[in-house]
Amino acid sequence: RLLLNNTISGNKNIEMKWWLVGKWGRRRTIPFSFPHRTLRSDAALEAIAKASVDKVPTIVLYNYPSFSGAFSSLFAHLFHTRHNLPSLTLPFSSVPSLAFTVEDLCIEGLQTCYLLDFLPPKEFLFKLSHHSNCKIIGFDHRKSVLTHIPSANEYPENIMINVNLDKSSSRAVYEYFTDKCKDIKTSNGVVSSLVDSKDKGRVENILRYIEDGDLRRWSLPDIKPFNIGLGEWRPRFSCISNPYMFKQLAGMLQVNCWKRFSGFGWVEDFMESVWEFGQMGTLT
Repeated sequence: RLLLNNTISGNKNIEMKWWLVGKWGRRRTIPFSFPHRTLRSDAALEAIAKASVDKVPTIVLYNYPSFSGAFSSLFAHLFHTRHNLPSLTLPFSSVPSLAFTVEDLCIEGLQTCYLLDFLPPKEFLFKLSHHSNCKIIGFDHRKSVLTHIPSANEYPENIMINVNLDKSSSRAVYEYFTDKCKDIKTSNGVVSSLVDSKDKGRVENILRYIEDGDLRRWSLPDIKPFNIGLGEWRPRFSCISNPYMFKQLAGMLQVNCWKRFSGFGWVEDFMESVWEFGQMGTLT
């Protein structure tokens, strides 16, 4: 059972408490806050400036603080690191007061910009396309985006938009980078894979749960507790302020964490153990 207590403290923070009540009546209070601060921080702008100096060819922008967006960024990260392809990953918000500007993103040498789990207004898309002349590849699953994206014949050739109302963005991104891996052979001629076969089942199970919530199906066992449990960790889904994010997300797919997820009252225990394991987790 879930009881929610909200308090607004001034104009800067929304502080919340989740009261998780277990089957024996135990109540755990988990406080957390969402700071109302811009993602366009000094650290993020410094990372962009360095990427411009280094002529990094790829920028990956992901929806923050969406779990689907964070996991999508993990798949992009795995693809680029496995193939030694330089990239810069940044959390993105479409809220104007929090967002990066087109001018921020037009770095020297930019060739590809990924938009994972969100699509900005067409004015932003067209301006980025015009100023950077890079390839823009976007993924979303929300019906609401259909009202503000242009029709196919309006798109410049360098913009590719993937909207699938029956598939979550994280699954679409996973499949996209899985297919891209098949097109790249290693030095010894072996075709690489995005995740190892031993991890594939756990990855796809997590994706099933993400998709069930994203598409509002709510059909899988314990799907609502799954989403409630994830809610506590949304503020940590910034790879700029949380340098462990990719390891922590990969840690969710480790055997020990997955056993906790599938076998115990994980609403109370799972996420704490995930973040502990995730500090050192890897997905190889």
